[in-house]
Amino acid sequence: GPAAAGADVLLAGTEAALAGAATPGERRAALDAYFAPGGGFEAEVYQGADVDAAPLTLPDGTRLPAPPRADADGLRDLLKGLTVLSHAAELPPVAMADWMRQGAELIRAGGEAVVAAEARIGAGLARVEAAEAGLGEARLTAARAVDRIVGRDAFEAASETRDLETRLQAAYAVTSRLSRLSLTSYLR
Repeated sequence: GPAAAGADVLLAGTEAALAGAATPGERRAALDAYFAPGGGFEAEVYQGADVDAAPLTLPDGTRLPAPPRADADGLRDLLKGLTVLSHAAELPPVAMADWMRQGAELIRAGGEAVVAAEARIGAGLARVEAAEAGLGEARLTAARAVDRIVGRDAFEAASETRDLETRLQAAYAVTSRLSRLSLTSYLR
């Protein structure tokens, strides 16, 4: 299933967290607490696993790290920045500029972390695709070898079997005649 609940759950949770906060500092502290480990984000929004997935081991022994979870710090910062901007209209105009600047900084930092995670995932996918291509070539080579060994034409195999049978009968006939040869038979 999805690793996070929808935006409506996030906005409802942050609105509840901001309900008692009057000043911009209190509002920021409330949002920081909401997105902190063990806060409302983990309780209400994040629905993924509590532990990282196992790393992927490629056939050559290379281990790729587990993909990032939806509760990674960069994604939390990005969501927190978007949440800060979504609640900017509730502030007086004097505090709104600083509040929006803080939101923009969080979005920038979170966006950079998400882009870095995407780059790691992309590099990992490229390595997986290269490993799959190598396995595909090995599978094709193995299939060709099996076809050479097992996949003979039935008519060709029957013809070769008859030819070998004829040679074997001829060898038996020659052996039989040779066993009956003797000097006395030759002289007669």
